[in-house]
Amino acid sequence: MRYRKECEECSRRQAERVFRLAVRDPQVRNRLPQDIEALQKEVGQKAVEIVKASDPRRSPAEVSFWAILEAHRVTGCDDPFRKEKAESNELALKLYPKLSELAQQAHDPILTACLLAASGNIIDLGIQESFDLEAAICHALEQGFRLSHYDRLKRELEKTDRCGGLLLYILDNAGEIVFDRILIEQIRTCFPSIRIVASVNSGPVLNDALMEDAEAVGLCDLVKVIENGHQDLGTVLERCSPQFRDMYFSADVIIAKGQANYETLDERPENIFFILKAKCELVAQSLGVSLYDPVLVKKSD
Repeated sequence: MRYRKECEECSRRQAERVFRLAVRDPQVRNRLPQDIEALQKEVGQKAVEIVKASDPRRSPAEVSFWAILEAHRVTGCDDPFRKEKAESNELALKLYPKLSELAQQAHDPILTACLLAASGNIIDLGIQESFDLEAAICHALEQGFRLSHYDRLKRELEKTDRCGGLLLYILDNAGEIVFDRILIEQIRTCFPSIRIVASVNSGPVLNDALMEDAEAVGLCDLVKVIENGHQDLGTVLERCSPQFRDMYFSADVIIAKGQANYETLDERPENIFFILKAKCELVAQSLGVSLYDPVLVKKSD
């Protein structure tokens, strides 16, 4: 997916939000000029300039990442969302027992777990400052996917199970990864011969999940978790580590969570299934759905 002019305003908002969160820390605030509001506007304007100067072949996630790094650079704070990530993990873990049981008892545990994983994608603090997680769960379970290639995913999982193949599960945000844990648990139960590896970012950006988040929600006790080798939004293969690329290109099936992974991988030819909520108009238009609709889609073909 290629970025468009509309991405300029989105990147500005993201960079300014990162700046606002960073300057909550008194130590960060005290080392900056007194006119914080003016500096925030400068960061936003610089973000727009970065997007305008970007390679037009790049995705929205890639150009937003470079804009966000401007806020990191100006404030000297590399993880402004640390507090929010911990809170998201705690919130989701409180819901975990009930939702895990719901998936286990469902007529189709994998489908229910996929819908839960999609609802968890509402925890995206780079795009929105607040969210109603329980409403997102209810909506997904009641309405189902607006666009669904679930039957194809189920067949791919069955085929991968028969050959003892590899599933690479590319994680997205902190908090959300609790819902991914539920889906991974159901895949392990229904398809015990599949080898599952999950991946997280190697560095902080917005509220993307890191290894510490995977450890905090018990995912590392369930499956092997690796880092992707970069800090970027989404999955930018040329910047990923050799270990991650080896897993990626040897995987029989890939599940990629969230908008940024969709934006950076939607044109790839590999066997990728995307699970996300369409949280911006460009992504919704690309998928042919409405804003905030949950989707499970194999896009490359």
